[in-house]
Amino acid sequence: MADNGTILKWDGAAWLTQFSGTTEILLAVWGTGAENVWVVSDQGTILRWDGTSWSKQTSGTTAVLRGVWGAGASSVWAAGDGGTVLKWDGTKWLAQISGTTTALFSVWGITNPVTLWAVGGGGTILKSNGTSWSSQTITPPTATPLTGVWGSDASNIWAVGQDSTFVNWNGTA
Repeated sequence: MADNGTILKWDGAAWLTQFSGTTEILLAVWGTGAENVWVVSDQGTILRWDGTSWSKQTSGTTAVLRGVWGAGASSVWAAGDGGTVLKWDGTKWLAQISGTTTALFSVWGITNPVTLWAVGGGGTILKSNGTSWSSQTITPPTATPLTGVWGSDASNIWAVGQDSTFVNWNGTA
């Protein structure tokens, strides 16, 4: 078992252990390629891989960050406990108002135009245009925590959660 803060990297033939510079519990990873990888932790830490080394980013929060996703090197979002949503603008992390205090477990989006989805505790689903977030209604409602979100396009978004829960956005409902 790897120690906290350990990151494993596939080199095409084997998993190589990399130490990230932290001993925190790392909870999610996202990247666009070998020179742009982001990792979030249980203490609000955000790490970035630039192809050579890991660097710790100033996130401005100590909240548990559970999800990370981006639309390139200069547009990355992180989500976590207390409804925390952060956006990387290419130079710094900025807090966004999510409209919830519920823990958010996953974030995912579509790049053109930027449409983001975040899911979390109590069946929470949020949608954003990249700037502002709004709560979405699930029919029938669920209080089951939703832990993952992904889609193939703007009319086909899936969220999954505990107790084999899954919901689908078809572009209108």
